[in-house]
Amino acid sequence: MVEKYLAAHPKPFPVVLTTENELPRPYQIRVFPTYVIVGQDGTFEAAVEGDRGFGDLKGLLKKSGLDVD
Repeated sequence: MVEKYLAAHPKPFPVVLTTENELPRPYQIRVFPTYVIVGQDGTFEAAVEGDRGFGDLKGLLKKSGLDVD
């Protein structure tokens, strides 16, 4: 379902999806969905918990130096 949406609405930044439970432990994720923003240099930039829409997420992506619509 997500893959189909992304195919129809491509994003100018990488989107990582996982069905494994390996991601939550290193990032201490307790709420799904959680959006983790990793900067271009590979460092942690920010995390947004829950489904609050994309307004905050877009702002954080822009702050991290990523070009978003």
